[in-house]
Amino acid sequence: MVSRPVVYSGPIVARVVEVGRLTEVRVGKDETLDSALRRFKRQVKRSGILTDAKRHEHYEKPSQKRRRRAVRRKRH
Repeated sequence: MVSRPVVYSGPIVARVVEVGRLTEVRVGKDETLDSALRRFKRQVKRSGILTDAKRHEHYEKPSQKRRRRAVRRKRH
């Protein structure tokens, strides 16, 4: 049995909302969910939402923040 990609023609909107940021992907007519999911993941990665979420996962002391920024400045 050959599996075919799932094609959904209804209005699906996927959103990630985080403090002032909104990432939204609308699934086009006859577009596979796989391709829409890939576009969504790409948009989330480009917007930096996951990076911010990981950075805010634990409290970072101001001294640690300054040190991290200084190291970053030296690298670039």
